[in-house]
Formats: sequence, structure tokens, C-alpha cells
Amino acid sequence: MSYSEDVVASKLSSLNETQESIVNISQWILFHRRYAEQTVRTWSKFISEAPTHKKLALIYLANEVVQQSKARKKDEFIQAFSKVIISTIEGVYRQASQDLQNKIRRVIEIWRERAIFSEMLVADLDSKLEDVDKKKAKPLGGGRRIGQGMNSFGLGLPPEVSKLATAYNDITAKGSATGTQIATADKEFDQLFADDLSTSKHDPAGYAARAEQALSSIEAAVAASEAVITSRTAVIAQLESLLDVHKAALDSEHGAHNQLLEKQSKVRDILQNVNNKILQAAPDNENDNLVSTKNDDIPDPEYTPLSPVTQIVNVVDPSHASDKALLEGLDQTVADFLTSLVPQTNI
Repeated sequence: MSYSEDVVASKLSSLNETQESIVNISQWILFHRRYAEQTVRTWSKFISEAPTHKKLALIYLANEVVQQSKARKKDEFIQAFSKVIISTIEGVYRQASQDLQNKIRRVIEIWRERAIFSEMLVADLDSKLEDVDKKKAKPLGGGRRIGQGMNSFGLGLPPEVSKLATAYNDITAKGSATGTQIATADKEFDQLFADDLSTSKHDPAGYAARAEQALSSIEAAVAASEAVITSRTAVIAQLESLLDVHKAALDSEHGAHNQLLEKQSKVRDILQNVNNKILQAAPDNENDNLVSTKNDDIPDPEYTPLSPVTQIVNVVDPSHASDKALLEGLDQTVADFLTSLVPQTNI
């Protein structure tokens, strides 16, 4: 398909937020990089007039184009976008919802991290967006904007986890796009070599154009593959770093735990020894504190055990009025038995 601004506008109109759509259109744009200035002007005008739901896809498309240009070391589109990116992004950001603003901020952060544009350009863009934020009404209670001062997840994660999250998001975003680019490159490569240059149905000029298109697709796939490998390596490095941090922390915690166990054992031994000493000393202390009430001057009374008969006689004596009354209250058989035990002299 030949190049024209109408064709560019048609491509942009068919764009959606899927990776496949963004990658396919970006490859077409990159193939026509000699028209970079015209394409970027058309993009800038189109995004300013596009409905809100389409603006993010257009920003993602620009991001894909400049990142691929950076990877291929072709600066036509980076130079072209540098002339319009600040004013265009500022206009979109000013009218965007909070969610869209956060996503735009994330794209700008990627540009900063990967040095897609110059530091001065990114700083100027940040300044413009900060001015937009300041002109908006402040949240109640002076709270900060969503995502401001937070990591990529919008949560207060530890730095080592935040770096891992950023690296993981990066590889996840690139993974599907790289797969699509490799599939496209493989398809064009197979189609190119399925045709024979010597056959009359292919003219050399047309075959050369197809070869150039296939080469462009393969170069894009190579750049994407290299980016994925770099990102995957970064994820592994972050995982290893996080693992080292937690291994060191675990060693320290084991050491502290073992010291606590030793202290626990020592205190238990001390407590057991003290309790044993208390138990051993308790009888002696109690005897030492006793006051004797014995008077050595008073002799011990003599004790003469009573015989059973004497005990009964001392208990029941029919000669006594009270005991006689007691006997009268008993069963007659029992009373007769007790009376028979008493000597006759006492009756």
C-alpha cells in the first residue's frame, strides 16, 4: 500500500488497544520512516480530535514507534516526535480522566528510564503536566493525587519489591508484542522464500520491495526479542537480589532465634535450681521458727490403757441415775448385755 496522509489517517482510525493492532500499525509506520515528519504531524492532529477512549491507544502506538526506533538506532521518528510530543501530550493530559493520566505518566516514566527522548524534553513535559495538576482543585484534606509519590502499583511497596514489580510489568507488556512480531517476521520470511525470483510472475522491483518489508519485520522482531531478553535478565537479577536480601534476613533471624532459645534454656535452669533450693530449705526454716511450749519442770502424765470392760464400765454405770436412764432408752437386749458386763459390786 502506497504512502499518503489519508492512508495514515485510515491506519490510525483502525487502531485499537490490542498488542496485535499496535504492533502491526507501528511496523507499517516504521517501514515508511522516510515520511516520519508527515506521519507524526498526522498523528498529533488525529489524537487531538480523537475520542477519549482512543487517545490511549494512540499514545501506546507512539510509544511503540519511538522505542523500536531507539532499538534500531534510527532517529527519524524520535526527532519528529520531539517537536510535537510536549504540546500533544499536555493537551491530552489536560482533558484526561484520572485513570488515563496515570497511564500517561507511566509511559513518560518508561521514556525516562530508557532514555527515549532527551532528559531536558522529559523534564519539560513533566513540568507541563505538573502545571496542569496544580491548576486542578486540590483533594479534600490536602491529600495527594492518585499514583503521586507511589510506585508503579500505586502501593507503598518496599523498594526491592517495587523494582521487581516494574521489571515484571515490563516483561509482561513486551512478551505478547514480541510474540506477534516474531510470528509476522516468520510469515513474511516464509512467503518471501516460497516465491522464486527467477519466475516471470515476480518482477525484481516488486520482489525487492517485499524483501525490504520482510527485512523490516525481521529487524523489528530482532529488536523486540533483544528487549525481551534484556527485560527477562532484569527480572532474574531483581529476583536474585530479592532472594539475597531475604536469605541474609533469614540468617539473621535464625541467629536471633537461637540466642533466644539459649536464654530461654538458661532462665529455665536457674528457675528450677531456685525452686529446688526453696523446697530443700523449707522444713529446716519452719522448725527453726517453731517455739517450744514444753515445760521441763512439769512431769509427763502417766498413761494406763483401759481394758475393754473398764472402758464400758466407765462409760455406762447403771448405778448412776443418768446412765440408768440411758440404759432404759436402749433396746432391752443391748441394755441387758451392757449390764451383764458391769461387776456386781457396781450394780
